[in-house]
Amino acid sequence: MNKARRTFGAVLGVVLLAGAGGWYAGQQVQSPAEAAASHKAPPASLVTVPVESRVVASTVVAHGTVSYESPVPVTLSGSVGTTGDARGGDGGGGVQKVTRAPTAGASLDEGAVFMEVSGRPVFVLRGVVPMYRALGPGTKGADVKQLNEALKRIGFDPGTAGDTFTAGSGTALKNWYKARGYDAKAPGTTEQRRMLELEQAVQNGEQALTAAKNALTQRQSGGSGGGGSAGSATGGGDTAGSTAGSGGGTTGGTTGGTTGGTGRPGTGTSGGTSGGAGGTDLASLRTAVTNAEKSLDIARRDLADYRAAYGISLPVGELVFLSALPVRIDQVSAKPGDTPSGSVATVTGTGVRVQATVPGVDAELLRVGLSVTLEADDGKRFPAHIEAIGAAAEQQAAGGGDTRGGAGGSAGGTPGAPSPNSSPGTGGGAGPQQNGGASAGMPVPVRIVPDDAAALTALAGRSMKITAEVGSTGGPVLAVPVAAVYTGADAQARVKVQRGDGTVVQLPVTLGLSAGGFVAITPQPGQPLVAGDRVVVGEK
Repeated sequence: MNKARRTFGAVLGVVLLAGAGGWYAGQQVQSPAEAAASHKAPPASLVTVPVESRVVASTVVAHGTVSYESPVPVTLSGSVGTTGDARGGDGGGGVQKVTRAPTAGASLDEGAVFMEVSGRPVFVLRGVVPMYRALGPGTKGADVKQLNEALKRIGFDPGTAGDTFTAGSGTALKNWYKARGYDAKAPGTTEQRRMLELEQAVQNGEQALTAAKNALTQRQSGGSGGGGSAGSATGGGDTAGSTAGSGGGTTGGTTGGTTGGTGRPGTGTSGGTSGGAGGTDLASLRTAVTNAEKSLDIARRDLADYRAAYGISLPVGELVFLSALPVRIDQVSAKPGDTPSGSVATVTGTGVRVQATVPGVDAELLRVGLSVTLEADDGKRFPAHIEAIGAAAEQQAAGGGDTRGGAGGSAGGTPGAPSPNSSPGTGGGAGPQQNGGASAGMPVPVRIVPDDAAALTALAGRSMKITAEVGSTGGPVLAVPVAAVYTGADAQARVKVQRGDGTVVQLPVTLGLSAGGFVAITPQPGQPLVAGDRVVVGEK
Protein backbone atom coordinates (compact mmCIF):
# COMPACT_ATOMS: atom_id res chain seq x y z
CA MET A 1 0.00 0.00 0.00
CA ASN A 2 2.77 2.39 0.92
CA LYS A 3 4.60 1.40 -2.17
CA ALA A 4 1.65 2.30 -4.36
CA ARG A 5 1.39 5.69 -2.71
CA ARG A 6 4.98 6.38 -3.25
CA THR A 7 4.68 5.47 -6.91
CA PHE A 8 1.68 7.70 -7.37
CA GLY A 9 3.44 10.60 -5.70
CA ALA A 10 6.43 10.24 -7.95
CA VAL A 11 4.31 10.20 -11.10
CA LEU A 12 2.36 13.21 -9.91
CA GLY A 13 5.56 15.08 -9.20
CA VAL A 14 6.90 14.38 -12.66
CA VAL A 15 3.66 15.55 -14.25
CA LEU A 16 3.65 18.76 -12.26
CA LEU A 17 7.30 19.42 -13.04
CA ALA A 18 6.75 18.85 -16.75
CA GLY A 19 3.74 21.12 -16.73
CA ALA A 20 5.67 23.84 -14.97
CA GLY A 21 8.49 23.54 -17.47
CA GLY A 22 6.09 23.75 -20.39
CA TRP A 23 4.45 26.81 -18.91
CA TYR A 24 7.81 28.53 -18.41
CA ALA A 25 8.92 27.72 -21.95
CA GLY A 26 5.67 29.07 -23.32
CA GLN A 27 6.21 32.31 -21.52
CA GLN A 28 9.58 32.76 -23.23
CA VAL A 29 8.30 32.41 -26.80
CA GLN A 30 7.28 35.69 -28.57
CA SER A 31 6.02 36.53 -32.00
CA PRO A 32 8.02 39.12 -34.05
CA ALA A 33 5.40 41.73 -33.36
CA GLU A 34 5.50 41.00 -29.61
CA ALA A 35 9.30 41.14 -29.68
CA ALA A 36 9.28 44.51 -31.49
CA ALA A 37 6.67 45.89 -29.13
CA SER A 38 8.63 44.82 -26.11
CA HIS A 39 11.77 46.78 -27.18
CA LYS A 40 11.83 50.57 -26.69
CA ALA A 41 14.50 52.98 -27.94
CA PRO A 42 16.77 54.30 -25.22
CA PRO A 43 16.63 57.99 -24.52
CA ALA A 44 18.51 60.03 -27.20
CA SER A 45 21.98 61.31 -26.31
CA LEU A 46 23.91 64.19 -27.91
CA VAL A 47 27.06 63.83 -30.04
CA THR A 48 29.45 66.66 -29.22
CA VAL A 49 32.94 67.70 -30.25
CA PRO A 50 35.22 70.34 -28.77
CA VAL A 51 35.65 73.82 -30.25
CA GLU A 52 39.21 74.01 -31.64
CA SER A 53 41.76 76.80 -31.91
CA ARG A 54 43.39 76.18 -35.28
CA VAL A 55 44.42 77.67 -38.62
CA VAL A 56 41.78 77.14 -41.29
CA ALA A 57 43.32 76.97 -44.78
CA SER A 58 41.90 76.23 -48.22
CA THR A 59 44.16 74.44 -50.71
CA VAL A 60 44.31 73.43 -54.37
CA VAL A 61 46.04 70.11 -55.00
CA ALA A 62 47.44 69.03 -58.37
CA HIS A 63 50.17 66.84 -59.85
CA GLY A 64 52.90 67.84 -62.27
CA THR A 65 56.20 66.74 -63.80
CA VAL A 66 59.67 68.14 -63.17
CA SER A 67 61.34 69.26 -66.42
CA TYR A 68 64.11 71.57 -67.57
CA GLU A 69 62.94 75.04 -68.55
CA SER A 70 62.42 76.62 -71.98
CA PRO A 71 63.27 73.90 -74.53
CA VAL A 72 64.52 75.46 -77.79
CA PRO A 73 65.47 73.67 -81.05
CA VAL A 74 68.72 74.91 -82.59
CA THR A 75 69.39 75.04 -86.33
CA LEU A 76 72.54 76.30 -88.01
CA SER A 77 71.95 79.27 -90.31
CA GLY A 78 74.41 78.22 -93.01
CA SER A 79 77.84 76.85 -93.79
CA VAL A 80 80.97 77.06 -91.72
CA GLY A 81 84.30 78.13 -93.19
CA THR A 82 86.40 75.38 -94.77
CA THR A 83 89.91 74.54 -93.66
CA GLY A 84 91.54 74.00 -97.06
CA ASP A 85 93.75 77.06 -96.59
CA ALA A 86 96.31 77.42 -93.84
CA ARG A 87 94.92 80.84 -92.95
CA GLY A 88 91.38 79.64 -92.50
CA GLY A 89 90.20 78.47 -95.87
CA ASP A 90 88.23 79.80 -98.74
CA GLY A 91 84.88 79.53 -96.96
CA GLY A 92 82.61 77.43 -99.06
CA GLY A 93 82.68 74.44 -101.35
CA GLY A 94 82.24 70.78 -100.57
CA VAL A 95 79.65 68.90 -98.54
CA GLN A 96 79.91 69.81 -94.90
CA LYS A 97 79.72 67.09 -92.27
CA VAL A 98 79.29 67.01 -88.51
CA THR A 99 82.67 66.09 -87.05
CA ARG A 100 81.76 66.56 -83.38
CA ALA A 101 78.13 66.38 -82.33
CA PRO A 102 76.68 68.26 -79.35
CA THR A 103 76.88 66.33 -76.08
CA ALA A 104 73.53 65.60 -74.44
CA GLY A 105 73.43 66.75 -70.83
CA ALA A 106 76.37 69.12 -71.22
CA SER A 107 76.11 72.71 -69.98
CA LEU A 108 77.23 75.54 -72.26
CA ASP A 109 78.47 78.90 -71.01
CA GLU A 110 78.83 81.95 -73.23
CA GLY A 111 81.67 81.53 -75.71
CA ALA A 112 81.71 77.72 -75.52
CA VAL A 113 81.94 75.38 -78.52
CA PHE A 114 78.53 73.87 -79.25
CA MET A 115 79.66 71.40 -81.94
CA GLU A 116 82.06 71.03 -84.88
CA VAL A 117 81.25 70.90 -88.59
CA SER A 118 84.00 69.93 -91.05
CA GLY A 119 86.52 70.57 -88.29
CA ARG A 120 85.27 74.11 -87.75
CA PRO A 121 83.76 75.29 -84.44
CA VAL A 122 80.19 76.39 -83.85
CA PHE A 123 80.17 78.76 -80.87
CA VAL A 124 77.35 80.06 -78.66
CA LEU A 125 76.94 83.67 -77.56
CA ARG A 126 74.12 85.52 -75.87
CA GLY A 127 71.87 87.57 -78.13
CA VAL A 128 68.35 87.88 -79.47
CA VAL A 129 69.17 88.62 -83.13
CA PRO A 130 69.78 85.30 -84.92
CA MET A 131 72.72 84.75 -87.24
CA TYR A 132 71.50 85.28 -90.80
CA ARG A 133 74.67 86.35 -92.65
CA ALA A 134 78.43 86.23 -92.45
CA LEU A 135 79.96 89.09 -90.45
CA GLY A 136 83.18 90.70 -91.51
CA PRO A 137 84.98 93.99 -92.16
CA GLY A 138 82.57 96.74 -93.07
CA THR A 139 79.32 94.95 -92.16
CA LYS A 140 76.92 96.96 -90.03
CA GLY A 141 73.75 96.23 -88.09
CA ALA A 142 72.18 95.05 -84.85
CA ASP A 143 73.80 91.64 -85.24
CA VAL A 144 77.26 93.22 -85.43
CA LYS A 145 76.57 95.32 -82.34
CA GLN A 146 75.41 92.16 -80.57
CA LEU A 147 78.66 90.41 -81.56
CA ASN A 148 80.87 93.30 -80.39
CA GLU A 149 79.10 93.39 -77.01
CA ALA A 150 79.39 89.62 -76.59
CA LEU A 151 83.10 89.62 -77.47
CA LYS A 152 83.69 92.20 -74.77
CA ARG A 153 81.71 90.17 -72.21
CA ILE A 154 83.81 87.05 -72.77
CA GLY A 155 87.09 88.95 -72.43
CA PHE A 156 87.99 89.85 -76.03
CA ASP A 157 87.34 93.59 -76.22
CA PRO A 158 86.95 94.82 -79.81
CA GLY A 159 87.40 98.40 -78.66
CA THR A 160 83.91 99.33 -79.79
CA ALA A 161 80.35 98.58 -78.82
CA GLY A 162 79.03 100.01 -82.07
CA ASP A 163 77.18 98.33 -84.91
CA THR A 164 80.13 98.22 -87.32
CA PHE A 165 82.61 95.38 -87.77
CA THR A 166 85.94 97.15 -87.35
CA ALA A 167 89.54 96.06 -87.39
CA GLY A 168 89.22 95.74 -83.61
CA SER A 169 86.30 93.37 -84.11
CA GLY A 170 88.44 91.21 -86.39
CA THR A 171 91.34 91.18 -83.91
CA ALA A 172 89.03 90.24 -81.01
CA LEU A 173 87.47 87.49 -83.13
CA LYS A 174 90.88 86.14 -84.09
CA ASN A 175 92.06 86.08 -80.47
CA TRP A 176 88.85 84.37 -79.33
CA TYR A 177 89.23 81.61 -81.90
CA LYS A 178 92.89 81.16 -81.00
CA ALA A 179 92.06 80.87 -77.29
CA ARG A 180 89.66 78.04 -78.13
CA GLY A 181 92.20 76.23 -80.31
CA TYR A 182 90.97 77.27 -83.76
CA ASP A 183 91.96 79.66 -86.54
CA ALA A 184 89.52 82.43 -87.38
CA LYS A 185 88.28 82.64 -90.96
CA ALA A 186 90.96 84.67 -92.80
CA PRO A 187 91.15 85.53 -96.51
CA GLY A 188 91.93 82.44 -98.59
CA THR A 189 93.95 82.08 -101.77
CA THR A 190 91.13 83.31 -103.99
CA GLU A 191 90.66 86.47 -101.91
CA GLN A 192 94.40 87.07 -101.76
CA ARG A 193 94.73 86.70 -105.52
CA ARG A 194 91.91 89.15 -106.09
CA MET A 195 93.57 91.67 -103.77
CA LEU A 196 96.82 91.44 -105.78
CA GLU A 197 94.92 91.94 -109.05
CA LEU A 198 93.18 95.06 -107.76
CA GLU A 199 96.45 96.47 -106.42
CA GLN A 200 98.09 95.82 -109.80
CA ALA A 201 95.18 97.53 -111.57
CA VAL A 202 95.75 100.67 -109.51
CA GLN A 203 99.48 100.57 -110.23
CA ASN A 204 98.86 100.18 -113.98
CA GLY A 205 96.30 102.96 -113.89
CA GLU A 206 98.79 105.31 -112.26
CA GLN A 207 101.37 104.46 -114.92
CA ALA A 208 98.83 105.00 -117.72
CA LEU A 209 97.85 108.39 -116.32
CA THR A 210 101.47 109.44 -116.05
CA ALA A 211 102.11 108.41 -119.67
CA ALA A 212 99.02 110.28 -120.91
CA LYS A 213 100.05 113.44 -119.08
CA ASN A 214 103.61 113.20 -120.45
CA ALA A 215 102.29 112.82 -123.99
CA LEU A 216 100.09 115.88 -123.63
CA THR A 217 102.92 117.93 -122.12
CA GLN A 218 105.32 117.01 -124.92
CA ARG A 219 102.78 117.91 -127.60
CA GLN A 220 102.03 121.23 -125.95
CA SER A 221 105.75 122.07 -125.73
CA GLY A 222 106.27 121.24 -129.41
CA GLY A 223 108.97 118.70 -128.67
CA SER A 224 110.16 116.26 -131.33
CA GLY A 225 111.41 112.73 -131.32
CA GLY A 226 112.28 109.87 -133.55
CA GLY A 227 108.83 108.40 -133.28
CA GLY A 228 106.19 107.29 -130.88
CA SER A 229 105.12 103.99 -129.46
CA ALA A 230 101.78 102.87 -128.20
CA GLY A 231 101.31 102.32 -124.44
CA SER A 232 99.33 99.62 -122.78
CA ALA A 233 97.75 99.17 -119.37
CA THR A 234 96.12 96.48 -117.43
CA GLY A 235 93.66 97.28 -114.65
CA GLY A 236 90.73 96.21 -112.62
CA GLY A 237 88.71 99.20 -113.83
CA ASP A 238 88.98 101.49 -116.90
CA THR A 239 92.56 102.58 -117.57
CA ALA A 240 94.00 104.61 -120.34
CA GLY A 241 97.51 105.48 -121.39
CA SER A 242 99.00 107.42 -124.23
CA THR A 243 102.42 108.35 -125.39
CA ALA A 244 103.22 110.75 -128.13
CA GLY A 245 106.30 112.17 -129.82
CA SER A 246 106.98 114.74 -132.49
CA GLY A 247 109.75 115.08 -135.00
CA GLY A 248 110.11 113.69 -138.41
CA GLY A 249 106.93 111.82 -137.66
CA THR A 250 104.52 111.71 -134.78
CA THR A 251 102.90 108.67 -133.29
CA GLY A 252 99.93 108.90 -130.92
CA GLY A 253 98.88 105.94 -128.93
CA THR A 254 95.98 105.44 -126.55
CA THR A 255 95.47 102.27 -124.62
CA GLY A 256 92.51 101.29 -122.42
CA GLY A 257 91.28 98.25 -120.58
CA THR A 258 87.82 97.91 -119.11
CA THR A 259 86.44 95.39 -116.67
CA GLY A 260 83.54 95.38 -114.17
CA GLY A 261 84.19 96.54 -110.64
CA THR A 262 84.25 93.00 -109.35
CA GLY A 263 85.34 91.08 -112.44
CA ARG A 264 88.79 89.99 -113.45
CA PRO A 265 90.94 92.67 -115.03
CA GLY A 266 91.30 92.76 -118.76
CA THR A 267 93.69 94.29 -121.26
CA GLY A 268 92.84 96.12 -124.41
CA THR A 269 94.87 98.25 -126.78
CA SER A 270 93.94 100.57 -129.50
CA GLY A 271 96.48 102.62 -131.26
CA GLY A 272 96.64 105.04 -134.02
CA THR A 273 99.61 106.48 -135.82
CA SER A 274 99.81 109.36 -138.10
CA GLY A 275 102.90 110.35 -139.89
CA GLY A 276 104.06 113.64 -141.17
CA ALA A 277 104.40 117.00 -139.62
CA GLY A 278 100.70 117.53 -138.84
CA GLY A 279 101.20 116.54 -135.16
CA THR A 280 98.82 114.90 -132.76
CA ASP A 281 95.46 116.35 -132.06
CA LEU A 282 95.62 118.09 -128.66
CA ALA A 283 91.96 117.35 -128.01
CA SER A 284 92.50 113.60 -128.25
CA LEU A 285 95.48 113.79 -125.88
CA ARG A 286 93.44 115.77 -123.35
CA THR A 287 90.66 113.16 -123.67
CA ALA A 288 93.22 110.42 -123.06
CA VAL A 289 94.31 112.13 -119.82
CA THR A 290 90.67 112.48 -118.69
CA ASN A 291 89.96 108.83 -119.45
CA ALA A 292 93.08 107.73 -117.63
CA GLU A 293 92.05 109.75 -114.56
CA LYS A 294 88.55 108.20 -114.58
CA SER A 295 89.94 104.71 -114.97
CA LEU A 296 92.36 105.23 -112.10
CA ASP A 297 89.55 106.52 -109.87
CA ILE A 298 87.50 103.41 -110.62
CA ALA A 299 90.46 101.12 -109.89
CA ARG A 300 91.18 102.89 -106.62
CA ARG A 301 87.51 102.66 -105.53
CA ASP A 302 87.42 98.97 -106.38
CA LEU A 303 90.55 98.41 -104.29
CA ALA A 304 89.23 100.47 -101.38
CA ASP A 305 85.92 98.61 -101.37
CA TYR A 306 87.64 95.26 -101.42
CA ARG A 307 90.06 96.24 -98.68
CA ALA A 308 87.11 97.39 -96.52
CA ALA A 309 85.67 93.87 -96.64
CA TYR A 310 89.02 92.09 -96.52
CA GLY A 311 90.25 90.44 -93.35
CA ILE A 312 89.04 88.22 -90.48
CA SER A 313 85.38 87.27 -90.82
CA LEU A 314 82.77 85.15 -89.08
CA PRO A 315 81.00 82.57 -91.31
CA VAL A 316 77.25 82.41 -90.81
CA GLY A 317 77.33 78.79 -89.65
CA GLU A 318 79.98 79.21 -86.95
CA LEU A 319 77.89 81.04 -84.36
CA VAL A 320 74.56 80.50 -82.63
CA PHE A 321 72.99 83.31 -80.64
CA LEU A 322 70.87 82.21 -77.66
CA SER A 323 68.72 84.56 -75.62
CA ALA A 324 70.00 83.25 -72.29
CA LEU A 325 73.12 81.43 -71.16
CA PRO A 326 74.20 79.07 -69.71
CA VAL A 327 72.06 76.39 -71.34
CA ARG A 328 71.86 72.62 -71.10
CA ILE A 329 71.91 70.39 -74.18
CA ASP A 330 68.79 68.30 -73.73
CA GLN A 331 68.37 66.27 -76.92
CA VAL A 332 70.75 65.76 -79.85
CA SER A 333 69.53 64.92 -83.35
CA ALA A 334 72.81 65.32 -85.29
CA LYS A 335 75.55 62.73 -85.16
CA PRO A 336 79.07 62.59 -86.64
CA GLY A 337 78.95 62.15 -90.40
CA ASP A 338 75.57 63.83 -90.82
CA THR A 339 75.08 66.88 -93.00
CA PRO A 340 73.81 69.52 -90.56
CA SER A 341 70.29 70.33 -91.70
CA GLY A 342 67.22 71.13 -89.67
CA SER A 343 67.38 71.03 -85.90
CA VAL A 344 70.73 69.66 -84.71
CA ALA A 345 69.84 69.70 -81.00
CA THR A 346 67.43 71.03 -78.41
CA VAL A 347 68.74 73.15 -75.56
CA THR A 348 67.03 74.12 -72.34
CA GLY A 349 67.74 76.40 -69.44
CA THR A 350 69.82 74.89 -66.66
CA GLY A 351 67.02 75.41 -64.16
CA VAL A 352 64.05 73.11 -63.63
CA ARG A 353 60.35 73.79 -63.34
CA VAL A 354 57.19 71.79 -62.71
CA GLN A 355 54.55 71.73 -65.42
CA ALA A 356 51.01 70.91 -64.28
CA THR A 357 47.36 71.38 -65.21
CA VAL A 358 44.45 72.22 -62.91
CA PRO A 359 40.69 72.45 -63.51
CA GLY A 360 39.53 75.87 -64.62
CA VAL A 361 37.54 76.37 -61.40
CA ASP A 362 40.71 75.83 -59.35
CA ALA A 363 42.80 78.00 -61.67
CA GLU A 364 40.56 80.95 -60.79
CA LEU A 365 41.86 80.68 -57.21
CA LEU A 366 45.53 80.79 -58.22
CA ARG A 367 47.75 83.76 -59.00
CA VAL A 368 51.26 84.32 -60.27
CA GLY A 369 53.74 84.46 -57.40
CA LEU A 370 51.62 82.30 -55.07
CA SER A 371 53.74 80.06 -52.84
CA VAL A 372 53.18 76.32 -53.21
CA THR A 373 54.65 73.14 -51.76
CA LEU A 374 56.06 70.38 -53.97
CA GLU A 375 56.08 66.86 -52.57
CA ALA A 376 58.04 64.00 -54.13
CA ASP A 377 56.91 60.38 -53.99
CA ASP A 378 59.36 59.75 -51.13
CA GLY A 379 57.69 62.45 -49.02
CA LYS A 380 60.36 65.13 -49.41
CA ARG A 381 58.96 68.62 -49.72
CA PHE A 382 60.30 71.63 -51.62
CA PRO A 383 59.09 75.25 -51.49
CA ALA A 384 58.17 76.78 -54.84
CA HIS A 385 56.01 79.46 -56.43
CA ILE A 386 53.74 79.83 -59.45
CA GLU A 387 55.52 81.50 -62.39
CA ALA A 388 52.79 81.44 -65.03
CA ILE A 389 49.15 80.41 -65.50
CA GLY A 390 47.22 79.75 -68.71
CA ALA A 391 48.67 80.41 -72.15
CA ALA A 392 51.88 81.87 -70.69
CA ALA A 393 52.56 78.54 -68.98
CA GLU A 394 52.24 76.37 -72.06
CA GLN A 395 55.36 74.40 -72.95
CA GLN A 396 56.75 75.76 -76.20
CA ALA A 397 59.99 76.78 -77.83
CA ALA A 398 60.80 79.99 -76.06
CA GLY A 399 60.60 83.02 -78.31
CA GLY A 400 58.85 81.07 -81.08
CA GLY A 401 59.40 81.87 -84.71
CA ASP A 402 62.64 81.20 -86.55
CA THR A 403 65.33 79.55 -84.44
CA ARG A 404 67.99 79.36 -87.17
CA GLY A 405 71.31 80.37 -85.71
CA GLY A 406 69.70 81.33 -82.44
CA ALA A 407 66.74 81.08 -80.10
CA GLY A 408 64.22 83.31 -78.38
CA GLY A 409 63.75 84.16 -74.74
CA SER A 410 62.10 82.10 -72.07
CA ALA A 411 58.42 82.44 -71.42
CA GLY A 412 57.21 83.29 -68.00
CA GLY A 413 55.19 85.54 -65.85
CA THR A 414 56.17 88.21 -63.42
CA PRO A 415 55.60 87.23 -59.81
CA GLY A 416 52.80 89.23 -58.28
CA ALA A 417 52.37 90.64 -54.83
CA PRO A 418 50.70 88.56 -52.09
CA SER A 419 46.97 89.03 -51.70
CA PRO A 420 46.06 91.49 -48.98
CA ASN A 421 42.67 89.87 -48.43
CA SER A 422 43.75 87.33 -45.80
CA SER A 423 42.80 88.09 -42.23
CA PRO A 424 42.05 85.97 -39.14
CA GLY A 425 38.50 84.79 -38.95
CA THR A 426 37.51 85.86 -42.46
CA GLY A 427 39.94 83.95 -44.68
CA GLY A 428 41.93 85.32 -47.58
CA GLY A 429 41.48 84.03 -51.09
CA ALA A 430 44.27 84.20 -53.63
CA GLY A 431 42.17 86.27 -55.98
CA PRO A 432 41.11 85.43 -59.53
CA GLN A 433 43.72 84.80 -62.16
CA GLN A 434 43.21 84.89 -65.91
CA ASN A 435 43.56 81.40 -67.27
CA GLY A 436 43.76 81.99 -70.98
CA GLY A 437 40.01 82.08 -71.48
CA ALA A 438 39.44 78.47 -70.42
CA SER A 439 36.04 77.61 -69.02
CA ALA A 440 35.64 76.31 -65.48
CA GLY A 441 35.65 72.72 -66.72
CA MET A 442 38.69 73.04 -68.99
CA PRO A 443 42.17 72.19 -67.68
CA VAL A 444 44.51 75.14 -67.36
CA PRO A 445 48.33 74.82 -67.59
CA VAL A 446 50.38 76.08 -64.65
CA ARG A 447 54.16 76.50 -64.52
CA ILE A 448 55.82 76.29 -61.11
CA VAL A 449 59.41 77.21 -60.26
CA PRO A 450 61.15 75.75 -57.18
CA ASP A 451 62.80 78.24 -54.85
CA ASP A 452 65.95 76.07 -54.94
CA ALA A 453 66.18 74.76 -58.51
CA ALA A 454 69.37 72.81 -57.81
CA ALA A 455 67.50 70.66 -55.29
CA LEU A 456 65.20 69.36 -58.02
CA THR A 457 67.64 68.80 -60.88
CA ALA A 458 68.13 65.17 -59.89
CA LEU A 459 64.34 64.69 -60.02
CA ALA A 460 63.87 65.73 -63.67
CA GLY A 461 61.16 63.64 -65.25
CA ARG A 462 59.61 62.70 -61.88
CA SER A 463 56.06 63.42 -60.76
CA MET A 464 55.35 65.92 -57.99
CA LYS A 465 52.32 66.58 -55.80
CA ILE A 466 51.56 70.29 -55.73
CA THR A 467 49.71 71.92 -52.85
CA ALA A 468 48.76 75.58 -53.13
CA GLU A 469 47.19 77.37 -50.16
CA VAL A 470 44.65 79.69 -51.74
CA GLY A 471 43.02 80.97 -48.53
CA SER A 472 43.92 81.06 -44.86
CA THR A 473 42.87 82.64 -41.61
CA GLY A 474 46.49 83.61 -41.19
CA GLY A 475 46.59 82.38 -37.60
CA PRO A 476 44.71 80.24 -35.05
CA VAL A 477 40.97 80.99 -34.80
CA LEU A 478 37.99 79.27 -33.18
CA ALA A 479 36.83 76.55 -35.56
CA VAL A 480 34.16 73.87 -35.49
CA PRO A 481 33.08 71.13 -37.88
CA VAL A 482 30.71 72.38 -40.57
CA ALA A 483 28.07 69.98 -39.16
CA ALA A 484 27.99 71.98 -35.91
CA VAL A 485 26.58 75.09 -37.63
CA TYR A 486 22.93 75.55 -38.51
CA THR A 487 20.98 78.54 -39.76
CA GLY A 488 17.61 79.55 -38.43
CA ALA A 489 14.69 81.22 -40.13
CA ASP A 490 16.29 84.59 -39.44
CA ALA A 491 19.36 83.54 -41.49
CA GLN A 492 21.54 83.81 -38.39
CA ALA A 493 24.21 81.13 -38.05
CA ARG A 494 24.24 79.42 -34.66
CA VAL A 495 25.93 76.59 -32.78
CA LYS A 496 24.54 74.51 -29.90
CA VAL A 497 26.87 74.44 -26.90
CA GLN A 498 26.53 71.82 -24.19
CA ARG A 499 27.54 73.20 -20.82
CA GLY A 500 29.18 71.23 -18.08
CA ASP A 501 25.87 70.61 -16.30
CA GLY A 502 24.41 69.03 -19.44
CA THR A 503 22.29 72.00 -20.50
CA VAL A 504 22.41 73.07 -24.15
CA VAL A 505 22.42 76.71 -25.25
CA GLN A 506 22.27 78.20 -28.73
CA LEU A 507 24.88 80.85 -29.52
CA PRO A 508 24.84 83.09 -32.62
CA VAL A 509 28.18 83.20 -34.47
CA THR A 510 29.75 84.88 -37.48
CA LEU A 511 31.19 82.47 -40.04
CA GLY A 512 34.62 82.81 -41.60
CA LEU A 513 36.72 80.69 -44.01
CA SER A 514 35.56 77.11 -44.55
CA ALA A 515 38.07 74.46 -45.60
CA GLY A 516 38.82 70.83 -44.87
CA GLY A 517 35.46 70.22 -43.18
CA PHE A 518 35.99 73.04 -40.64
CA VAL A 519 34.64 76.56 -40.55
CA ALA A 520 36.04 79.53 -38.66
CA ILE A 521 33.55 81.10 -36.22
CA THR A 522 33.47 84.29 -34.18
CA PRO A 523 31.00 84.48 -31.25
CA GLN A 524 29.01 87.66 -30.89
CA PRO A 525 29.96 90.03 -28.07
CA GLY A 526 28.82 88.85 -24.68
CA GLN A 527 28.41 85.25 -25.80
CA PRO A 528 30.96 83.08 -23.95
CA LEU A 529 32.60 80.57 -26.25
CA VAL A 530 36.17 79.35 -25.93
CA ALA A 531 38.32 76.53 -27.25
CA GLY A 532 37.40 73.31 -25.48
CA ASP A 533 33.68 74.06 -25.19
CA ARG A 534 31.63 71.25 -26.66
CA VAL A 535 29.30 71.89 -29.58
CA VAL A 536 26.55 69.56 -30.75
CA VAL A 537 27.07 67.91 -34.15
CA GLY A 538 24.25 65.33 -33.89
CA GLU A 539 22.36 62.87 -31.77
CA LYS A 540 22.62 59.14 -31.19
